[in-house]
Amino acid sequence: MCMTDHHRSAEQRYDVCLSFAGQQRDYAREVAELLEADGVKVFFDEYKTVDMWGEDTYTHLDEVYNYQSRFCLLFASADFARKVWPNHERVSAQARAIRSAEAYILPVRFDDTKIPGLRETIGYVDARDTSPAELVRKLVAKMGRTPGLKTVKGTILVLATENPDLGLDRILELALTRCRAEVPPDLRSATATRSTTMIPLSERTVSEVMAELVPALESVAEERLARLPGTTLRIGVHEGEVPAGNGLRCLDVTATEASVTAAVVDETLAAAPKADCVVVASQRVHDHVLRTGRAGAASYRQVTQPDGSALFLRVPGYPKPPVPGEPKRESQGKTTTNTFFGQTSVGHLGDNYGVSNG
Repeated sequence: MCMTDHHRSAEQRYDVCLSFAGQQRDYAREVAELLEADGVKVFFDEYKTVDMWGEDTYTHLDEVYNYQSRFCLLFASADFARKVWPNHERVSAQARAIRSAEAYILPVRFDDTKIPGLRETIGYVDARDTSPAELVRKLVAKMGRTPGLKTVKGTILVLATENPDLGLDRILELALTRCRAEVPPDLRSATATRSTTMIPLSERTVSEVMAELVPALESVAEERLARLPGTTLRIGVHEGEVPAGNGLRCLDVTATEASVTAAVVDETLAAAPKADCVVVASQRVHDHVLRTGRAGAASYRQVTQPDGSALFLRVPGYPKPPVPGEPKRESQGKTTTNTFFGQTSVGHLGDNYGVSNG
């Protein structure tokens, strides 16, 4: 199929165009911001409101997705499949893909919904397991460039409470000291009722955070919680990647902060009358750590949020977190837990600690 001279001159105006449903806008926005910061020319609708003002939107978008971009990032989801404008963009992008010598449509999946014309054999990136920063690095590499974006990979840890007297910063400091771990100041952010920290992989793996640091946080907080009836500690854990030097302002962080105050967490605590702590693990933590049988996976229960995403909850003192709506269950009391920090030799395993032989 021949292209007009207008179409030829309009080609390659953008390195990449983004096609998504409104429900994935936050993710797409962060991708667009990071791409621009890395010198990539990106079509993101929020950046082009002036260009599109008074234009025939149908024709303008066809030009962008059919002719003017080198790649199209298509954010596939159930929401995408049922929306009018994303499907218009998809049809235009697929028309371009037919005549393109290189892969043009780069799918990013938010769920397993089938998208018309998008074959299951086409390679994709799974957004459920990929942060916006990681996606940007992959795309820039796909373009044949060296990514300039600097990021930090690791564990995002959020402590939250309704009572500022609990002293979240002090709890975190003591727990880090017990685990002989250090975190740079630029990877920490705190208010009176919330503390957010990025534990770099170079300091601790996600598995080590779940097996060492989280129990240490619970242990340090236990005495403080006993002195503050009605106070709860919420510990959120997520595996993510944050842009370096941005003050922990990214989707992975905000999603972790939102998870600890989710309605399903409130409902679980309400069903556990004596609970004063809850651990909230993300889907990635479940897939990479809990599902492998590490970090006490059996004591976690999966809950589903209104948007369909999953969280995994553990309530200390309960073999399994109570199910909201069921009769309230009493705690079985705090169980004795021996947590080893640092190096533990095989000879230590099976030993009894704190048990008298007399």
